[in-house]
Amino acid sequence: MVLSQAAQVADITYLVFVTGGLSAAAMISLAIDRASSVGFVVPAVTPLLVFIALQGGELYLGMSAMMLLFLVFVVLTSTRIERTLHENYRLRTKAVEDEARFRSMLEHSPVATCMTDVETGKVLFANQSYARLMRLPLDSLLHAEPARLFADPDAYAALRSRLASGEEISDHLLEIAASGVQQWVLATFLRTQYHDKPANLMWFYDITDRKRSEEAVQHLAYHDTLTDLPNRILLNESLDRALLAAEREGTSLAVLFIDLDKFKPVNDAFGHAAGDALLQQVSQRLLDCVRKSDFIARVGGDEFVVLLHALQSIADATVTAEKIVEALQRPFVVDGRELHIAASIGVALYPQHAHNSGDLMQFADVAMYYAKLDDEAAVRVYTPGMASGAENISRNEREH
Repeated sequence: MVLSQAAQVADITYLVFVTGGLSAAAMISLAIDRASSVGFVVPAVTPLLVFIALQGGELYLGMSAMMLLFLVFVVLTSTRIERTLHENYRLRTKAVEDEARFRSMLEHSPVATCMTDVETGKVLFANQSYARLMRLPLDSLLHAEPARLFADPDAYAALRSRLASGEEISDHLLEIAASGVQQWVLATFLRTQYHDKPANLMWFYDITDRKRSEEAVQHLAYHDTLTDLPNRILLNESLDRALLAAEREGTSLAVLFIDLDKFKPVNDAFGHAAGDALLQQVSQRLLDCVRKSDFIARVGGDEFVVLLHALQSIADATVTAEKIVEALQRPFVVDGRELHIAASIGVALYPQHAHNSGDLMQFADVAMYYAKLDDEAAVRVYTPGMASGAENISRNEREH
């Protein structure tokens, strides 16, 4: 038998290394079950250890001591490896369970959620709330590039770049245009892992109703409730911007101040409802007389202001003013009644007459009063002499 005949040192050394190697391999292979590991290694090593010890001599006793230490090391190491493997298995199982719970939570979340691949930008995961928000089937959203769903794809691309730099983004306002219906969301982005791959996790809170309410409130603040034309507040802001643009581009700008003649008798005779209906029709006719780039505001009961942009000459302004006069002289029909009014218009221009909004408005107003006093001309262009003369004109004298 091999053990009884192995008398030479080389043979015993060879047996020690072979047995140790087999034992180490067995320990690694069976480490998940410490009992099996120890059950294989101890019976394999113990007979060789006893045999070597019985040979006597310092060399064999040393070799047997080393074998004993190896046996103890194997037992202790197998215990430690078993614990490590069990802990790793527990953590892995927990991670899988946590990911499943997290996915389930996202799938059933009322908040629109999706995850995109960091490299490709394509959607890896999306829930039904996300599909409802985008008004598209869920299948059509998966593995697709979401940039196409936003009104401004470049803004979405900029957000991806910020995420790539390590920034977390919260409550960023985005406009969605996936279904052709304007929608607004507050978006939150952060970097995460999905199936062991880097991903961007995105939440979208639909604030469309709130946004529309805010826009409605803002619209009311800057528009006349009867005619829906801009009011004096928006007029002042628009005139300031128009003057800056005219200065930058080297163009002219005209302010037309319009006051309705004979409106008060109509309002007194037929009531405020008829007067309101008449003002609404006046507003529409004014809009029909100007370009889309021009601006009309209602600044008083029967007073309107028109801003004409990018004019080539004073004649451009007077032509439009005469067009408005002619349009307002045509009969209006309100509640079956034919009503007649007229208009007096004052014109002031930048840069010919003034360089700031206050003076332009004042000079157009003054020119309008001269037009009211002139029986022959319903349109008057401001001249420097009008300013001093206007101080002697009372409001009663201006009304017909």
